[in-house]
Amino acid sequence: MALTIPFIGSIEFRKFTSTVPVGQPTTGGLQIYTGIVSDTGQAITPTVALSCTTVNACVQAIATEIAKLPWSVLSRGDGGRRVRDEHPVHRLLNVAPNEQMTGLAWRELMLTSACLTGNAYSLIERTPDGRPSALHFLRPDLMEVQRIGTGEVAYMYGGGRDEQGRAVFSSNEIFHLMWMSPDGLLGYSPLSFARQAIGLSIAAEAFGASYWRNASRPSGVLSTDRELSPEAVQRMRESWEARMRGVQSAGAIAVLEGGLKYQQISLSPQDSQWLEGRAFQREEICAMFRVPPSVIGLGQKQSYASAEQANREWVTNCLSSWAARLEAEARRKLFRSDEMLDTEISFDAMLRADLMTRYRGFSIARQFGFMSVNEIRAEIGRNAIGPDGDVFLQPANMVPASTPYGGDNFADITEPDLLPDEVETEPSEERSLTLEEIDLRPSEAMAGNARRGLELRKEFGRGGTAVGVARARDIANRTRLSPDTVKRMVSYFARHEVDKQASGWKQGEEGYPSAGMVAWLLWGGDSGRAWADSKSRQIDRARGEDDGND
Repeated sequence: MALTIPFIGSIEFRKFTSTVPVGQPTTGGLQIYTGIVSDTGQAITPTVALSCTTVNACVQAIATEIAKLPWSVLSRGDGGRRVRDEHPVHRLLNVAPNEQMTGLAWRELMLTSACLTGNAYSLIERTPDGRPSALHFLRPDLMEVQRIGTGEVAYMYGGGRDEQGRAVFSSNEIFHLMWMSPDGLLGYSPLSFARQAIGLSIAAEAFGASYWRNASRPSGVLSTDRELSPEAVQRMRESWEARMRGVQSAGAIAVLEGGLKYQQISLSPQDSQWLEGRAFQREEICAMFRVPPSVIGLGQKQSYASAEQANREWVTNCLSSWAARLEAEARRKLFRSDEMLDTEISFDAMLRADLMTRYRGFSIARQFGFMSVNEIRAEIGRNAIGPDGDVFLQPANMVPASTPYGGDNFADITEPDLLPDEVETEPSEERSLTLEEIDLRPSEAMAGNARRGLELRKEFGRGGTAVGVARARDIANRTRLSPDTVKRMVSYFARHEVDKQASGWKQGEEGYPSAGMVAWLLWGGDSGRAWADSKSRQIDRARGEDDGND
């Protein structure tokens, strides 16, 4: 027995084999799409709901915004994550899920269905080796879902209620996008929860249309003390309506004859707070879909900064949850168990900041070595500059995170050649001290500078590395330093003298205290530099004398 589905073709009916023990109950679900009636008397079907401008705008905003974002297939492994745009699933999700649709149209259709009914389904067509080759959208109103036993789920699709009229699929054959669910079988219908708000919004809109159709005036009565025949009453009504009904008659002056009096008997829109009521219902519908009112044009006009913040809130509170549902179902259904693959919908384009903010971010990324020039150029849509653009930089005062630190354990850190000693030597007649005799305990001034550096780093969260912090603790405690550590201090101060020229070095300058100024203090500050230079000369003489005695 075969079932013919438009755009898909003939599908053979397959009996779903159940392993449920006899007598064990089964659960199932068939969602009702004929409509849920609100207290206004309006049946709220998906089609009727879309006639409500707020529902239409919210559904469009969610569906179209996510549909246009890049959806990448990523490999997962020890080397990190890598985009796999050559994978067949990448083409299904972004280019063409089937011969009749684009990737954008399929995503819009799935999200629209899920927003209106709580569920969206697509049949996963596979190659003989189990890889997905196509995704065919299935109407949610023709789908019935049954949970059998503890782990089996059957999807029954078709218009009939018997086996001959339906095709049965296992869970692995159906891409099921689901809204929040009470049991994991079917998603709740958002329209059922919002039926009162949607019904009121439609009723308020209908009232407004009726108000303007009836001459922009509330209904009333014409009265007279005279007795009128039925024919006279009918003639008077027709004459009144001909003159006063319609938008073009709004504000016209009525002339009453024969003792007629007009009496208004209904409320004006202002009296019934019609406009306020409509605004409230629109905000309620937005809240149900978790769409910020500003996204669909409601609320006061926003500044650029507040609109950017609203956009971030829009992604965080609404779009990211729908994206996570799509990603999770793709991860579960579209990859084989032996493939270490994942998918990700990127919101980078939506959250992209202004040009200067992005360039500052790129500058930090380049400076600290987690982006190369070619990677940055790719982010801004420029071509690579060749192999030279793949080089990663690293600040000169930073070391690998795996390098041990603490105390004087820095022997494995390679330091640049020391600068030539340009200071005058001590008088030759002064006796040179041995290494053991040289006092290598930091001075009190150095200790004060190091403590100040640690305080500023804690307060402002910048300046120095793990090496600098460890060194500051030794200096603050006035712990005796090794000769090699003194040499490294001389090298550090020589390399970072240029940091004093940057903004934020002096109090009152923008960016005070700068990262370079904090790091300088961690190594003992200017007192530390003078002390290190002096101790370095003593160490050189002592080592030269020791070498001569060997």
